[in-house]
Amino acid sequence: MLEYTRKEWKVCRQRYMLEALLLHCRNLRDFLFGSIEPSGGHANRALIATDYAPSWCANKGDRKYQVLWDTQEAINAQLAHLSRNRLDPDVRRPLDEQAGQIALAVVTAWRSFRRALDDTPPWSGALDKAITAKRTELGLPHDTEGQP
Repeated sequence: MLEYTRKEWKVCRQRYMLEALLLHCRNLRDFLFGSIEPSGGHANRALIATDYAPSWCANKGDRKYQVLWDTQEAINAQLAHLSRNRLDPDVRRPLDEQAGQIALAVVTAWRSFRRALDDTPPWSGALDKAITAKRTELGLPHDTEGQP
C-alpha cells in the first residue's frame, strides 16, 4: 500500500492522499524501527521487525533514514484526529514537500529488512505469499522488488 499511495501522491497531490501516504510511512517506520512504546494498552500485542527477523539491525543513526526522525513529531501531530499539537508552529511543517523523501527512506529500510527476512525461514515465503494474495485482492499489479 505504501508504494500505491506514493505513486498516487505524485499524481494527485491532494491532502487525503498525503495523509494516506504518511500514515503508511508512520506504520512501517514504527514496525521497522521498533518505535512502538514498550508500555501501554497495545504494547503486549505490538509486533516489530525484529520479531520476524532477529538479524535485522535498524540503524536509526543511518543518514538515509534521518528524514524519518526529523519529521516524526510533525507526522504524528498532523495525523492525530484531535490534538492541540496540530496548531504548534514547530510541528506545522510542509510535509508535502518531504513526502517523497519520507517514503523513499521507508522503502529503503523495508528493502533492507526484506534481505534480513530472507535469511529467516519461514517468514520470507509466507510474507511473499501474503503480499501477492493482498495485491491480487486489491487489483494491484504484482511487484517483484518486495515493495511495501
